[in-house]
Amino acid sequence: MSTFKKDRIAPLTSVGTTLEDERRVVDSIIRSKVDIKNTPLIRYTGVKTTVTYFAQITDIQSDFITNLNSFNDVDKNLKVFRRIKDFVMVIKGEVSPEMESDQQWGDSAESGSSAQILPRTLKPKPGDAFIMEQYGRVNLYRVSNVVPKTFEIDSGFEINYVMEVSDFRWETHPLSQCIADDWIFEYRSVGTGTRALFRSEDYDVLRTMREFYQELADEYISRFYHKVLNTVFLTIEKGITINQPSSDFSHSLGGDPYDEPIADIEEIAEDSARSYVGRLLYDRELVCFIKKHSIFYTSNNIFLPTAFFPSRDNVYRDTIFGVIESRRINRLNLLYQVPTPMLVATIGYPPQLFGKVDIAWSPSLTYGSLNLLPNKFGMKMKSTFNAARSGYDREFFRNYVDILVECISAYVHLTPSDDAKIIDRLYFIAQNRSGLNELSNSEKFYLYPLISKLLIEMIIRMSKEEKLTEGTTFSYD
Repeated sequence: MSTFKKDRIAPLTSVGTTLEDERRVVDSIIRSKVDIKNTPLIRYTGVKTTVTYFAQITDIQSDFITNLNSFNDVDKNLKVFRRIKDFVMVIKGEVSPEMESDQQWGDSAESGSSAQILPRTLKPKPGDAFIMEQYGRVNLYRVSNVVPKTFEIDSGFEINYVMEVSDFRWETHPLSQCIADDWIFEYRSVGTGTRALFRSEDYDVLRTMREFYQELADEYISRFYHKVLNTVFLTIEKGITINQPSSDFSHSLGGDPYDEPIADIEEIAEDSARSYVGRLLYDRELVCFIKKHSIFYTSNNIFLPTAFFPSRDNVYRDTIFGVIESRRINRLNLLYQVPTPMLVATIGYPPQLFGKVDIAWSPSLTYGSLNLLPNKFGMKMKSTFNAARSGYDREFFRNYVDILVECISAYVHLTPSDDAKIIDRLYFIAQNRSGLNELSNSEKFYLYPLISKLLIEMIIRMSKEEKLTEGTTFSYD
């Protein structure tokens, strides 16, 4: 598979900044519908028009060189344009369909028309071109002049353009041979503080990850959300099979860490689980994690579940939730769940949770405790990650759960500078998401929020507003 390039994600600033970014932009980045009134484009006078834009590729040394020749004379061997699909600009005034002969350009030209290029999108140049449909015909236009403009508190450009070719045919025109790469313009991102331009291959990755996140969110809310209490519960189902404890943690019970898991420990966990079939289990640390990072949303609202108990900092830190935040695998000590039925009125227990089961985290699997995380989760988190792998194929793992756990493990072991490898993994997982059917109910309860947290963070990093560097059209040259 193709590997996502490391230099295509914005550098991470700090954990605090990242959390603020998540809260600020996750809704605008991921949700499928965006309120156009929140974008600056609505405030500009003119007609919003979608075109295919051709931006010239220049560098610092040749930035002053632009295409001053007719497009019919363009050298087909020179890949000198970036094609930007779905580019939105604002046409000022009405463009006349009347055309007049133009000897210099060899075809026909239109008297001066102008358009606004929105701030923080691209830097146009004389000699750029765009394709626009008008009066039932597709025409090719050339940018003849560029003037910097100030729009409210931001700066953009106003371009003048003339018609280059009427009734344009892409397949037969020399311009079709001069495209270096393809880009996508995402109009809904304009004015949100995030990027609006993406390489096509990068946008495919981003869009796939967004869709995957939405599917996880929809299923999670549908499966675990309690509308009346506005929080999430795990229901222990009939026929449950409890995963084996990790061999490294059976050592704390007197076993050799390199031996097979102690058989009666698994039986203990299964017996405990059977006694809770049909009961609703509440995990305060999990709820804190979802609430803290605004991980899921329903409709157009970010889902913030009710936290009936405050999270215990010393406990939260040593769970997988705290480890994900700190990216410190050595803190992963709490892997099992001790259930406490709330069957009597007790000080400190909210009455809404009467009849439910409160979950406390434990470092070992003992009598009365549960093992609801994936099989050998602790061992796999600490030992199966291969830092040399930027991507992987499914044959390397036994099942889809292993792939999810390895991705989480990679995130914890790697530093933010290597997050392109996490994007590779998430993209692979998203492409093979039919494997989600392999997960048990408890695995979905815990893994979906963890994977969704990674998806949110990587989507935000890929969507960061790009910095335009002097002498280039885009920052990713």
